[in-house]
Amino acid sequence: MNAWACDFPWPPSDNHAHHNVRTNLRILTAKAQGFVDVAKKTVADAVGAPGFAHYELQEDRLGIKLTFFPPDRGRRDIQNHTKLACDSLQAGGLVADDAQFDVVELRRAPAVPGGGIHVEVWSLSEAECAELDNWEWTEEA
Repeated sequence: MNAWACDFPWPPSDNHAHHNVRTNLRILTAKAQGFVDVAKKTVADAVGAPGFAHYELQEDRLGIKLTFFPPDRGRRDIQNHTKLACDSLQAGGLVADDAQFDVVELRRAPAVPGGGIHVEVWSLSEAECAELDNWEWTEEA
């Protein structure tokens, strides 16, 4: 199993990460682009490190755990901060597509000055993949 971890700065909310410039065209805000640039560099530095086999993460089914350390004790929907982090892993070359994440775990941690996200990515084992593949939808009354 291949695993990888790093820390990202606190991202802007997905609700405020894009400008709609015209129908069907959205561009990143300057704040969102700044986050993506820092996150991409963090990922690219790790991918280029000697002995790091990121090619396994390029093809495997993956799990991701995002631990959010907000910049203050204000109320936040942490799901709104996941998209840019996952997209940055793809843009930095760690994963081929963020659709590879079959297991996603989100956690809120205590506030820290400036905030941040601790990111952990791992390849799912054959047993984990088999378990996911055998789940059945049951509709309960």
